[in-house]
Order: sequence, then C-alpha cells, then structure tokens
Amino acid sequence: FPVTIGGANPDDFDIHAAMTHAMSNAQITVEYQPLYRLSDGGVFGVELVVCWKHPSGQTIHMSTADFSALAKKWGIFLPVDAWVLRAALRKMAFWQKSYGPLVMSFNVSQAQIEGPIFFKSVKKESDDASYPYQLIEFEVSESALLQTSDLLTSLVSQRQGITVDAFGLLIESKQVLTDARVRKIKLDPKLIARMQHDQDIVHLIGDLTKLATDNAILVTAEGVCTRAQCDVLKALGCSLGQGSYFSRPMSDVEFETYLATQLSKQKSIDFRQKHGATSAVSIASGR
Repeated sequence: FPVTIGGANPDDFDIHAAMTHAMSNAQITVEYQPLYRLSDGGVFGVELVVCWKHPSGQTIHMSTADFSALAKKWGIFLPVDAWVLRAALRKMAFWQKSYGPLVMSFNVSQAQIEGPIFFKSVKKESDDASYPYQLIEFEVSESALLQTSDLLTSLVSQRQGITVDAFGLLIESKQVLTDARVRKIKLDPKLIARMQHDQDIVHLIGDLTKLATDNAILVTAEGVCTRAQCDVLKALGCSLGQGSYFSRPMSDVEFETYLATQLSKQKSIDFRQKHGATSAVSIASGR
C-alpha cells in the first residue's frame, strides 16, 4: 500500500473515515485473479484481491491479508474479514453451480492464523453461502507455516488446502517441501521475473518443482507476464499459472462474463467433436 494516497500526507489523511466510506459506497470491492492450468489453459480457480478505487483516481490492489492488516493498523474495527469473505463466497457458490468446481484462495496473515475464531468464521461463512469449505485454500507465508504448526496441522486433518505463498526465497524452502501439510506452493514473482536473465534461477525453479512434484505438491507460478515464461514454467513441471500474461484481476461481472464465454466455447468444441466424429462414422459406413 502506498505511503501517500493521491498526493496527500498520510498524517493529514483520515484513513479510518476513508475506508469506512469506501466500504459503504462500493469504492472497495473484491476482485478475482484467475488461476490457470498450464496444461490446457482452463480456469482452476481464483485468488481474492481487494480493489480500492480511491477518489484521487488511483486504483490500489492488495491481498486480503494486507487489507486486514491495514485496517488493524489504523484501528478500524470493521468486520473486514467477514465482509470480504461474504461477498466472495456468495459469488463463488453461484459460479460453482453454473460453471463447475472452482477453488477459492486468499492470503491469510499471521494474526489471522493465530486468532481464536478466524477459521471457524470462514467455515460458517462458507456454510451459509453453500460453497464447499474444502475448495477454500489458505495462502500462508513460509515463516507462518514454520511458526504455527499445530493449527495448520489441524486444518490439514480436516482436508483443508494450505498453499505456501511467495515461495522459494528462503534457505528453508526445500525443507518446506517435505512438510506433509503443504498441498500447493506459489513461486515468488521475483523468481519468475529473473528467469529470462538468470539461468541459475531457472535451475532453482526446476529443482524446487521436481522436489514438490515428488512430494505430490502442486506448483503455481505467480507473476507470469510473457508467453516465453509460461512455456519454460510448463516445461519445468509447473501445474498452474497466474499473472498479467493470463489475466489481470477481474470484477465479479467481468469474471462471470469470462466464465460464460469459456463455457460457450467449450460447448462449441464438444459439439463439433461429437458431430464431426458422427459424420466420419457415417462416411466410413457408406451412409
């Protein structure tokens, strides 16, 4: 989050009033950053992103964890977590019924992990929205994973998805890949950005991806900006991709339109394949 907002001095800016007003007037919304399968380009799920369209003209995107941390830092006692989740889960439940299973992931801060009721509140919100709790994936940092073993172990015992975010920059990274609680890792965008100019980084990503795959861990590449990066990451064994090459974060309306378009394209492909096969059989049989 920028130190200054719209050129104003943060000491003079009433962020409490601004956030409260923004939440009430739809200036702060939830957006959806698609996660794509590198194998076929299909949508695997989404990551929740908070979008603040500030009156200064700036559009600020931040993770759900950063948004919650910002509210806490400025003493804003609003139901931020519940507000974000409730808005997203209602949409996810509808898309689930209309377009098929979609994973929903979002960043979780250290404070949220250690909170006594956070995960229970997520479960309640998912139940209220009729969205499968097991399709929710919590993104945590490597340090959080190492520091909060008991709680995360409990989540995994409930078949809950744990994704290690911003992965690959710590000395302990390879150790994390042997942790049975980890279902997925998300490579740090800094690694992806350096691939083109540093073969050592390419080799590191290859080594991490192989070790992850050997331990049945899915690898997501975050911050993919070019086709060349996508091709290399796919060849190295990454399963999922996310970044500007695929799509920017979308509003709920934009994402729903995108899903409907993809479904229509798939139905068209299935129709052509089915009737093309039927025609081939008819020609072969002389009918």
